[in-house]
Amino acid sequence: ASPYGALDMAGNVFEWTASWYDAYPNAPHQFAEFGTQMKTIRGGGFAGGDILARTHFRSVAYPGARSDMIGFRC
Repeated sequence: ASPYGALDMAGNVFEWTASWYDAYPNAPHQFAEFGTQMKTIRGGGFAGGDILARTHFRSVAYPGARSDMIGFRC
């Protein structure tokens, strides 16, 4: 449980977001695909271990990607 009472926020699946993946401001790496081709996924997947089971984890996936580790949280 978080300090706010939220439960089960990590360790289930990565969550699809509506946001296009883009670099953070002043990031050292910039790619043409940023902001136009890949969607942001957040959270942690059940098979990712402790490193990925964090609510603040951010990664990418192409919109047509399918995986047992990417889904929606209800």
